Amino acid sequence: MKIIIISLLVLLTSCSSYKKSAIKLTEEGLHESALDMWVLAYKDDPKDPEIQAGLLMCQEKVSNERLVRIRDLRNAREEEQAIIEMQKLIQLQGLHGFRLDFNSSTFQGRETLLLSKYNNAQILRLTAGGKPLAAELRYRLYNNVFESQSDYKNLRTEINNSGNLQCKSLKKNLKGKPFFRSFISQYCKFFNPESKFSATKETIANVLYANPMIEAEITGVDAEGNAVMTKALKEGFEASPWFHPEATKTISLKVTGHYKWNKHSETIPQSHSYNVEIPYTAYVSVKKEKDVPYETTEYNCDYGGGRSDCKNRPVTKFRKETYYESEPVTKYRTETRVFKYDAIKRTLSLELALQGKIMIEKLAGSFTYNRDETETAILHDNNMPEINLSPKTTDVSSPNTVFQNYSVLTGVEERAELERTWIKNFCSLPQDRSFPSIGENVTRCRRAPNYPVPFVDTWFENTFGVNSRDAETIIGKF
Repeated sequence: MKIIIISLLVLLTSCSSYKKSAIKLTEEGLHESALDMWVLAYKDDPKDPEIQAGLLMCQEKVSNERLVRIRDLRNAREEEQAIIEMQKLIQLQGLHGFRLDFNSSTFQGRETLLLSKYNNAQILRLTAGGKPLAAELRYRLYNNVFESQSDYKNLRTEINNSGNLQCKSLKKNLKGKPFFRSFISQYCKFFNPESKFSATKETIANVLYANPMIEAEITGVDAEGNAVMTKALKEGFEASPWFHPEATKTISLKVTGHYKWNKHSETIPQSHSYNVEIPYTAYVSVKKEKDVPYETTEYNCDYGGGRSDCKNRPVTKFRKETYYESEPVTKYRTETRVFKYDAIKRTLSLELALQGKIMIEKLAGSFTYNRDETETAILHDNNMPEINLSPKTTDVSSPNTVFQNYSVLTGVEERAELERTWIKNFCSLPQDRSFPSIGENVTRCRRAPNYPVPFVDTWFENTFGVNSRDAETIIGKF
């Protein structure tokens, strides 16, 4: 019961604290800060009429103060920032469930209407300028601000009309441009789902590769080891931009080199230090007390015989005296001792030197992968828990296991070289500077995981008014 009472007192104190802070901040005119306190107070005690009134008033104050800032920005011809501030206000109102009075609601509706006219004009400017993707991005970005406006949904028709118009011009001269054709197909279908333009005539798979011809000739490993390397190289290729599972063309990969290893064992002396606690007897001085008698007089009266006899009479009393006495105690001292034993030192020396060559039709690439490492392990079977000495049985790695790991890393290096070759060939302007040819290189370039973003995005922003990631978010993966 006591715990319940204490918890209730803490809760009431917390409620009171939020309410007091809210009132204080409101009186100081700090309505934005006060709003947080009113919300917390309301959550703790939603039935308090004073908190209900305070929260409602604070919501109106915050809305009106922000709306004044929005109006000032609009009047200063800073409409873009005004729209951003309106969006923040709407998000805040949704977060805290704002309820506005008639005046605040009217104020917000008027500002939204005026900003809507500006925003609509910007969207129409983008559609007229042949940038329907940028118009679509803006439409989505501020949809939660202007969706209630009667003419806002009509902009969708304008955006789609602009997209369909641009689609007609983009479809020209796409022969031999499968990547750009795939993008244009997605683009046209977004603005017109009934579009019959497709990328199937020239698919991306037709210009990519599968089933690589891989040769692994590495001395020092058996056929199984070379098969492990071949598998790793195949996986590395399949993770590269050149691979497509439906492709029919093939590339050539060849890796040569050597793998050497040497394992050596020797007996070595080892020392294990441990501590022991040694008991010994010591004498310590112990403080004690004893009662010591002493003679004194004490005044008292004797009433025997019908008369009183009062006088000082001798008495014996006791007083406490302190003294010290030596007593034996058992103490411990820590001594370090050493246990000597023999152990086996195992040393594994590894050397790998590989050269890789890649042939993709007329394109060539090469890579190297070299490792020179030494691994050691100390082994023994002494099991003496009383001195905290445990056996060590973890041996050096198996040379075959190490080679498997090296094979995976070789595949990673091969994939990196394949990506470098891809970027070198496609992430730059082609000799033919026609629009479809540039578009083909740009859309091909994006296939590389680490493609140079500025090269791609500069073209997308100049052509469509959006970067490639926003374009993909709008029309889907391409």
